[in-house]
Amino acid sequence: MKGAESGMSALAKAMGMAGGTNPAELLRDKLISKGFDAFIYESPVDKMKKQIEAGEKPDINIYFAGKNAIADFVKDMDLVITLCDINEGRPSFGLSKGGGEILWYVFEIPVVAVSCGQPTMLADIPQVRTYINAYDTKDSTFDALVENLMTGEEAFKGQDPIDSFCGLFDARL
Repeated sequence: MKGAESGMSALAKAMGMAGGTNPAELLRDKLISKGFDAFIYESPVDKMKKQIEAGEKPDINIYFAGKNAIADFVKDMDLVITLCDINEGRPSFGLSKGGGEILWYVFEIPVVAVSCGQPTMLADIPQVRTYINAYDTKDSTFDALVENLMTGEEAFKGQDPIDSFCGLFDARL
């Protein structure tokens, strides 16, 4: 999940100041190193952006064809980890409904949302059943996250220092 790009983050990218490891790639690589078959979902909008960057005419049909039947979407997955790397503002959901950007499939497959920068993201995705505040995207944080995800029910022992439910009753359901 991505946030709406701010003017400052766009400027940093344009000046070559933004960078570092993509948190989704870092998490994927750590899961693969533990033997999991992990991949990063690519939205129809991201596919169209790649076509434009490659100098190709974007295929608008990708957007409309990006909708999935539930059985097709979940057939090859055991778990979905939604990484919320948003440092400011609110999430920006993709335009495609029926794709992976909007968490519509929480009853069909286990979903874990991991918030890296904005600990109050649960208010924007209250339908998710498991929500973890990692607070940052440091390598050591992701090592601990992957290790704790693998060790079972007793893995997370920390206390959340804020009200991640944001006082909302539906975030607790």
